[in-house]
This record gives sequence, C-alpha cells and structure tokens, in this order.
Amino acid sequence: MVRKRRVDKRDSCRVLRTEVLPFETPLFFSNDRFYHALKSQRLSKAPELLKRFFFNKTYTVPFSYRIRKDEWSERTISVMHPSSQVAFVEFYRDYDTRITYLCRKSPCSVRAPVAVASYFFEPAFSTWNRKLKSTDVESARGGFEPDEVYASSYFRYGEITHLYKFYDSDEYQLLERKYPHLQQFDVSRCFDSIYTHSISWAVKDKYFSKVNKDQKQSFEAEFDSLMQKSNYNETNGILVGSEVSRIFAEIILQRIDLDILEDLKAAGVDSDSFALRRYVDDYFVFSDSAEIGRRVFSVARMHLERYKLFVNEGKTRVSTRPFVSPVSLAKRRVRLVMAAGVDQFAKNVKSFDFASSSAEEVEREVRKTSRLAKDTIDALLDACVEPEAGVKSIASYVLSSVARGIHRNARGFRKVSASGGSAVVEAYLLALLNIAFYVFTMDRRAYTCYLLCQVVVLANRIDAFLGEKVGSVRRDAIDRLVGSIRDLVRSQHGAVELANLVVALSSISDGFELSEVEVAKIVGARVGVHEFDLSGVDYFGMMTALRYIECEKKYSGLAAAINGEIEKRLLAEGDPSLFCDRVMMFVDFVSCPHVDRKIKLAIVERMHIRCLGRIPPNGMVGQVTNFIERDLGFTEWGKGLKIEQMLQKKALKVAY
Repeated sequence: MVRKRRVDKRDSCRVLRTEVLPFETPLFFSNDRFYHALKSQRLSKAPELLKRFFFNKTYTVPFSYRIRKDEWSERTISVMHPSSQVAFVEFYRDYDTRITYLCRKSPCSVRAPVAVASYFFEPAFSTWNRKLKSTDVESARGGFEPDEVYASSYFRYGEITHLYKFYDSDEYQLLERKYPHLQQFDVSRCFDSIYTHSISWAVKDKYFSKVNKDQKQSFEAEFDSLMQKSNYNETNGILVGSEVSRIFAEIILQRIDLDILEDLKAAGVDSDSFALRRYVDDYFVFSDSAEIGRRVFSVARMHLERYKLFVNEGKTRVSTRPFVSPVSLAKRRVRLVMAAGVDQFAKNVKSFDFASSSAEEVEREVRKTSRLAKDTIDALLDACVEPEAGVKSIASYVLSSVARGIHRNARGFRKVSASGGSAVVEAYLLALLNIAFYVFTMDRRAYTCYLLCQVVVLANRIDAFLGEKVGSVRRDAIDRLVGSIRDLVRSQHGAVELANLVVALSSISDGFELSEVEVAKIVGARVGVHEFDLSGVDYFGMMTALRYIECEKKYSGLAAAINGEIEKRLLAEGDPSLFCDRVMMFVDFVSCPHVDRKIKLAIVERMHIRCLGRIPPNGMVGQVTNFIERDLGFTEWGKGLKIEQMLQKKALKVAY
C-alpha cells in the first residue's frame, strides 16, 4: 500500500537529506545525524573546531570517487563538503520558489521541479517493517501519516522522475502516433562541461551578465558562487551526483530550450511540425519528416555550443515509427517472463494444499519449484537475443521484480510454512536467489547492487519462518554474497558496490566470514607480508573496513593499520578543514564505537592544533570528542536490522 506522507515545508534542513548527496553511496552513509544537529541548532553551539568544519565560508575540496557505469567504463561522482551543504540549506531557504519559477519556463523539459514538496508518496516496499520507524518520527496530524524522516525530495516533480517513465508515458505514445520520425541525442559530459558563470546567462542574458559581472547578492551570482566553492573554486564543470547539480543544469538547459524554440519560430518552422522533449541532458526530436528533425537538431546543437556544451555524436540515433528500441522490446518480453514464471510460481505455492497432500506430492512440488531458476534464466536469455539488449539491460527490472515479489508474498509464505510447506518455500526462495545473483553478475553497478541487497535481506527475513528448513536460505545467501564479493575484488570493481555487499553480508551473518586479508583487498589495500598499505584506500573504503571488523581480535593488524593511516591522512599537508573526505573521516573515526577513546582524544588534540593553530584549553578535547560521539557521524555503525532502515531510505530516493 502506498502511503501519503506530510513534509514540513519550513524545514530547509531537509536539503541535507534530499539534495546534496549522490544516490550511489554505501548504505551505511547518510546525513541523518548531521541533519538533526543542524536542525536542532546544536551544531551552531558546537566547539570552535567543529564550527570550522561545518561553517567554512571559503572554497572546499569535494570527495570524488569512481562507480561503475557499465561493465567497461566508470564515472566520477562527488560528495560536496559539509560546509558547502550547509550553504545550500541557506540558499534553498532563500530561493526555493525562485528555483521552481526558473524550472517551469520550458515546455520541453519532462523532469524539473515544479513546486516545493508538501508531501511525498512512500512506496509499498519501504513500509516492509513498521516497527523499524525511527524514533524521530513525529506524531500524526491533519489526517496524514506521521512525518517520515526519510523524505524523497525537497521539490515536487511531475510524473516523469526517471527516463524509463518517459518511454512508458501516455505523452510518448501520443507523440509516436502524431510524428513518424524521431531523433535522439544527448550532451557529451554535460555536467563536466558546464561553465558556472553561464547560470547568469540563462537567468539574464549573456551580454547583461558580462557587463554586470561584478554584481553580487543576486540569485544567479549566489548559485554560481556556491557551485564554485563546492568544487575547489572551479568554474569549468560542476559536481556530478547531487540533485543540486541537476537543478543548476536544468535552469541553464531550460534557457537553451527556449532559445531553440524561438530561433525555429523566427526561421518559419511550423511549431506543429515537430515536438522537442528533454530529460535532463537527453533530447528527443519528434518530427513530421527527417528534414525537419535534422533542422531542429542543427539549431539545438548551435545553441548548446553557445554554452560550451556539445552533442555526443556517437550516441545520436534516428528512427521511424514504431519507436521501439531493442532494449524496450527486451523489457516487454521480460515482464512476461517474470509474470509467467516467478509470479505464477508464488501463486501456486500459496494455493497448494499442503495439509491434505501426501509426502510424494509435496516432494514433486519441491522439484518443480527447484527448476524455476533454470527455466527463468533460460527464458530471460531468450528474451534478450538482440546484441544491444543483453541481460544487463534488464537486470535492474528483474532484481526489483524479485524483491517486490518476495515482499508482496511474505505473509503468504509464512502461512504456507506453518501448514507444512516450508520445503517448497525454501526451494522458491533459493531459486529467486539464484536468479538474482545470476542477473547481478551481468550488470554489477551501484544501483543493481542495492537491489540485490534488498532481495537478500527480504529472503533472509522469511528464512526465519521455515520451520525445519530454517537457516538454509540464509546460508545460501551468505555463500553467494561471499562469492560475489570475491568476484568483484578480482575484477577490481568500485568501492561502493563492494561496500554494500559487505553491509548485506554482515547484516545476515552471525560471524565474520571474511579473512583479514580479504577485507583489506576489498577496500583496495595492498597486502604484504604481515603488513597492509592503505595509502590508496579512500574514505568509503576505510569506513567499510572499520564497520566490518569492529573490535574482533582476528583483524587487529588491519585495525592498527587503519588507525595509523587515518591519523597520517588527517594530519597531512594542507588545511584538513577544507577537504571533504578528511572532515568526514575525522568525524566518523571519533564517532566510531570500536576505536579506543585514548586514540580519539589524541587525534582530536592534534587536529585542534593543526586547524586552529593553538593548543586546546583544558577540557576542550573532551568536549569535542563528546559532541561528535553524541551528535555527529556520517557512518551508521549498527548492524543487524538497521540495514532495513538503510534500504528504506534508499527506496525513497530516485536514482538518476
């Protein structure tokens, strides 16, 4: 059931939860404690050292890292410095209605903020355990459900929140019926190419902006300045990953949309002979003829180049009706495969009369269910026969379908297990795990990894109700997770994907399945004889290792190496308060319950001297340490059921 959740529109601090972080982060990473510290105004009363970290008005250096784009390429995304995030809270508070005004100008855009959100709809999957709601949830009022701490967006968007929704929309079908030709293209390295000063060209015009370039305190001047300060004072390129960056780009691209339409109108092109649509930086030109499509494309390219943005020629595609790509065809076939296989089997399992069936009949049902994985995988391969539409193109759909299926049938499976059908439910869940992990090997990205974690956690919950079969599904999930982790390490996949698999593993495992050397290799350390070189391990890797090894003695060598490397890095050349990864690493290291307090106090004292240039007064080191332990932290150190809260938050965010 989808629930309607109220949002406090006056709470500008929710920017920290919805606008400034990339989607592709480890499950344990969030701004939750940061948000509460800022909203409660406790952060404004923090010791001077922490104020330097969170209220820095100068330029800052973001934390950038690589994630998998596909099997053969990666992309760099960034987390902006906490002080830049605070600055955007203030900016949204002052200009949120101005943002929506500037993002409503173009009739071409299919994804843009249209108003400040007053509520959001919570997906059914995120309500999988009502007992796990945060204690910070406020009481119900006004006929709505309680305020949810995990709101999805600061702004309200239209129906198109993801590109696939545009393809599935009524509008797309209407355009397909009206126009026989379609030309698709996108902007090459759009965010990396945006010139920050061009925001003023978009809001005013280029001539006015250049003549009045020293004007301060305008919306566009502040937005320009904040984007620069969040990215090491760079004017060429903006950070990739946050919704803030997408809004910045949207304002510029809306201006370009209007320039394109105005130019075509002046040239006498009939406005009814074409339709231009844009999803972020992906363009769709529907037209009466190929000639008109080429003309619109030419004008669009010209106006993009005026803003130093260039069309990706290699991804430009021209087609005629029907506008069906091989990937679209594959997804349609896969829907049928999942409905006929996975969904139908779930119905069969729930409707089977185990109480009055013989042992032979139950065993026959188990064997039939056990064949589900092979039959479904074969059908998926058959559905993806075109070269452009391999299994990797439909992996996210399959994984989300499996997760939804387990969630939707959980109560029924418990009843079946209680009535003597635990062996069939076990076979069904093992088949789904087989399908999920097979599909994940075809498309190992941060998003599909997150979906796989959903599947694992949901299957593990049902495992507890399997009677004499209890533990078998969990054991299978653990073995598959360990195998996938080792495969990703061998193929040198990104830290985020590995971090999330490790989170899933630690949440369902009673012990420590991975050796000290394996943990070190997972986070990217170089392993020697009785030593670990962590110089190439980034912030996420450090926290992944710390979170997994806890205080376990078998990892004492790695723990000592981590402590030494963090201290070395925090006190390295340069002002630590300017670097996003150093600030987050310092806060998380001090907030970590597995680090000896004496080590924390020593680090805090040295950071105080390094950042403020003086020895801390009596009691200050303890005050800073206590404040961080009580109020701050970007890493969730708890295990077990807390992964469900982590997954719930991810379910409410929209991956770009």
